[in-house]
Amino acid sequence: SMADMDEANVLDMVADWFAEVCRRTAHLAASWQGLGFVHGVLNTDNMSVLGLTIDYGPFGFMDRFDPNHVSNGSDDAARYCYSAQPSICRWNCERLAEVLGTLPTPAAAAAAAARAAGAGAEQGEAAAAAAAAAA
Repeated sequence: SMADMDEANVLDMVADWFAEVCRRTAHLAASWQGLGFVHGVLNTDNMSVLGLTIDYGPFGFMDRFDPNHVSNGSDDAARYCYSAQPSICRWNCERLAEVLGTLPTPAAAAAAAARAAGAGAEQGEAAAAAAAAAA
C-alpha cells in the first residue's frame, strides 16, 4: 500500500513516470514537426499522459513549409502554429509538473484515505438509520 512505501521511493516513481510522459510528448511533437502536421488546439486538456493528444478538430498538414502555419481558423494569435508546437507541449508538461508538486506524501495520502473511509462509513450508517426510521 502507499502507506507502506518509503516517501523517497514514491517520489522517484512519480519522477520516473513524469520523465516518461515528457519523453513521449517530445517524441510526438518531433514526429509532427517532421511530417508538417499542425494539431491546432494544444490546450492542456487535449493532451494525454500516454503521449498522445485528442480533439483533432482543426488539425492540418502544410502543403509547403511555413513555420507560422496555423490550421485553426480561430487561432488569430498563432499560439498553436507549427513552430510553436514543441514549446506548447513543453509548457503543458510544465503545468503537469506544477500539479505533481502538490501531491501529498504517502503518509498524508493514507491518512486522507482513512479519513474518507471513516466519513463514508458514518454517512452509510446515518443513511441506513434514516431509511430504517422512514420504514
